Amino acid sequence: MSNVRACKDCVAALPEQIRQRFKAAPETVKGLRPAPFPGPRCHTHHRAFANARKQANHRNRVAQNFGLGPEGYDELLEIQGGRCGGCGVLPGPRAKRLAVDHDHTCCPGPTSCGRCVRGLLCHGCNDDLARVRDDGSKLRGLADYLDHWPARRRTVNGVRPHRPMTPEQGAQMRELAEQTTLLSAFQWKEAIASVRLDRDETHVVGDPLPSDDG
Repeated sequence: MSNVRACKDCVAALPEQIRQRFKAAPETVKGLRPAPFPGPRCHTHHRAFANARKQANHRNRVAQNFGLGPEGYDELLEIQGGRCGGCGVLPGPRAKRLAVDHDHTCCPGPTSCGRCVRGLLCHGCNDDLARVRDDGSKLRGLADYLDHWPARRRTVNGVRPHRPMTPEQGAQMRELAEQTTLLSAFQWKEAIASVRLDRDETHVVGDPLPSDDG
């Protein structure tokens, strides 16, 4: 018998008659794919086998560290629509799996009893929670900071520095640009001023500083 290395999964997929002929005289069966990988397996079946083993290892690790059953992770992933429970990002095919998040007041360490699992997070959101030690007030404080950053109330020579436009203002400016062609500097200043909102919205550089009395 010749020393023919054929992919075991390819051979298993052959019709019974050809499979028996291969067992008796492998050299008589032509067209089998090369099998350079352990098994032996061809490139396609080796990749499928490696992915299946990786998924099985992940399920076992999640079950051991977080007390989730064999299908617990997939169930949570389906509940969340495949997205991060924090930012809503949908991981790409080559991205890391979503991390299992749990309540550290119940289980302070990196593992969980299973009852305190909260959901699945991308690694960015999971790291952010770790930085604030699961303190929601800090996250709400950061959100309020982004909406009302202190430098908005700063003045330079009696003028409020430029603040980013809201999406509505940006749309107004684009519409204005489409409707106008060549304008003088004075005309542009008046056009921009026409879409300026009150002091709680964007303040255009160069405009007089609104008084605190209104």
